[in-house]
Amino acid sequence: MRNYVVQGVEYKKKSIDSLTTRLESNRAYQHLSWVDFFFMHDVHIIGLGLDFIEIHLWWLLTYRARANISGKSCTQNRVIYYCPRERQNEDGIKLRFLKANKVEIKYFDCPNHDKRHYYGSVLRSLINQKL
Repeated sequence: MRNYVVQGVEYKKKSIDSLTTRLESNRAYQHLSWVDFFFMHDVHIIGLGLDFIEIHLWWLLTYRARANISGKSCTQNRVIYYCPRERQNEDGIKLRFLKANKVEIKYFDCPNHDKRHYYGSVLRSLINQKL
C-alpha cells in the first residue's frame, strides 16, 4: 500500500505512477484502487470500530494528514467517522487520534445500544445531505 501511494507499482506488467505523483500532476481521476478514494473523494466511515489492529487504515489516514500539512498533497476531500455519542468517553483516545489526522467526527445517539436507531439516524442524515 505504501508503494502504491508513494513510489508507484508494477501491475500486470504495466508501470503505475504513485498516487502522490498522479495527484500532483492532476492525473488522479483514474481510480485504480480503493486507496484512491481516501485522497480523492469524501469517505464516510460507518460501523467500523477502527481498532488499532486496522493499521492499514490508520497508515492511510496518517499519511494523508501529513501530506496535507507538508503541502505534498492537494487533497480537498473529507473523511468523516460516525460514532455513537455514548462511546465518546470510552473511545476518547481513538477519537483524538482521528481528529489529529484531520478526520471529522459526527456523533449520533444510540439509546440503550439500539443499533437500528443509531444506523437509521446516520443514514437519514446522509440522505438529507444528498450524497
